[in-house]
Order: sequence, then C-alpha cells, then structure tokens
Amino acid sequence: MGDRLPARLRDLFEETFSSDNFGLSDLAVIAATIEALIHAEATARLRATYESLGKDVRAVMTKQEAADTIYSCMTTGFNASQFSPSQLESTRRAAVEAQETVAPDLT
Repeated sequence: MGDRLPARLRDLFEETFSSDNFGLSDLAVIAATIEALIHAEATARLRATYESLGKDVRAVMTKQEAADTIYSCMTTGFNASQFSPSQLESTRRAAVEAQETVAPDLT
C-alpha cells in the first residue's frame, strides 16, 4: 500500500500507527483508506475499459451492454486500454462459450 499512497499520507500513517496498539478508530482509518484506494483503482479500470470499447462514460446503456462492459473490465484486468474492442469482444464471447459448456444451467 505504501507505494500507492502520497508521501504526506504515508508519513501520517507511519507516525500514527508506529505503536503496537490499535483502537477501533485506528482500524477504521486504515479500512477507509484501503476502500478509497480500491475505489480509485476500480474507477480507473472501468474508464480504461470504456475508452477501449469506444463508449461514452455519460451514455445510458442497456442492462446487457452494462454487463458486457463490466465483464470486459473484470476479465482484462488493469490493461483494458491495451486491447482493441474486437479483442475484448472475442474474450467475452470465449468466456460465454466456456460458461455454456461448463455450467449451461447458469447462462
């Protein structure tokens, strides 16, 4: 987590949590910080996926388009911007085929 935190915040963490005793409020601060980092990372991944699929982040989607976009985001990891829309679509189709083969009653 240290390399993802701004230096000022990292210093504050080190100063605040340098002892071996943690209270509920101390753990709440850590949990909130981790939650904020995860949210920022997920937002960046989803924006990269939107961009690689040529979608407008302000546009309204159908449920299926939203599901496909989220699926593309989750299956391409952090590098969604490195994939073309056709590559993302191929990945989605392959995953759907695999799911239909392995667990047809879940599709």
